[in-house]
Amino acid sequence: MSLTRILRDPRRRYLKQWFRYYFPNPGTPEEYTIQVESNTSHKGLVGTALDYLLRFNVERINKSISTKQKTYWVAYLGLQQCEFTLSTFARVSRSAVIGYKYDRRVNALEFYQLLLERFDQALINYGDFLINGEYSRALLGSALFLAKLDLVVRAGFIDATIDETEEDIVDELEILISKVSWDFFKAKKQYFLNPNFGKASSFVGGADADLIIDNTLIDIKTTQEQKLSRGDLNQIIGYYILSLFGKVNDEQKLKIDKIALYYVRYDYMRVFNISDFYSKKEFRTRAKEFKQLVKDRELSLLSKDQLLKIGVYKISKRNFKCPYCKSPHFTKRKSNTSSYYYKCAACKRQFSSSINVPSNPPQQKK
Repeated sequence: MSLTRILRDPRRRYLKQWFRYYFPNPGTPEEYTIQVESNTSHKGLVGTALDYLLRFNVERINKSISTKQKTYWVAYLGLQQCEFTLSTFARVSRSAVIGYKYDRRVNALEFYQLLLERFDQALINYGDFLINGEYSRALLGSALFLAKLDLVVRAGFIDATIDETEEDIVDELEILISKVSWDFFKAKKQYFLNPNFGKASSFVGGADADLIIDNTLIDIKTTQEQKLSRGDLNQIIGYYILSLFGKVNDEQKLKIDKIALYYVRYDYMRVFNISDFYSKKEFRTRAKEFKQLVKDRELSLLSKDQLLKIGVYKISKRNFKCPYCKSPHFTKRKSNTSSYYYKCAACKRQFSSSINVPSNPPQQKK
């Protein structure tokens, strides 16, 4: 289990209710123009490979910063897992079966040697980049290979194409990385690449964020849509909560005062001040509740009055406020059944006169 899997677990409905109640989705305040469309079906690999490329350059442009930051690659754990898996096969026979459907047979020892050589070359390409800052095709291919090693850790199997370099993915990575505004990622005092939260990360079975720049926790998104999803909001808040009772990389207690999501395809950074949600004292209470809900998925900390319920919401054009984000701006349309539905211009949510609204929502700081 990991933080991501816990948040996605359909059995954890009480945890999801808790997030919806205490951290309502503020929606998307403004529309930005997409700069890079997705041209491949391998969206997960594109996202992970781009994470590596971003972190490479964050390290390069902040090389003058003195920090205790350690370069940490999940891919290295993936390589170790490949070694264990392939050596286990080698003890029984020379061949090993890999892939999600176990549909590719390879020579176990020779294939591990190939992966080791590819990893060593990735280290060389990474070192060259820190010197010259050039996103060569070789570096882009290495980032894709590292992303596939990440998959070994996160998914639990060796991808059948782990030794292949798909040119369409490399092409997309080349375009995406060229659109990044690097001023977003320049640190003044400190930065952390792929940080975990020590014992707090272990508590949820594993949790490593993308970046911390100074006191801002950043999650990188390569999604095609710019809207703030419920899952993305839960994840970034989950990371922040873990930082409250864990040390960054199990070494340093860090005060985080902002959380942010960077939408690469839009070159847009969405930033939230922690103080806009709750005070420090209130957040410590939320952190204790979060730990309880993770420990016991059958535990509910909300009363019946706090749960989302179906309620009649009367639409008044003169005095309208979105029930989710309180925006006064909306559009009204007629559906195929001739009934009317409404769409908020701010958070883009659609609803009719009967909608899911919290009967007694918590008052967050303005």
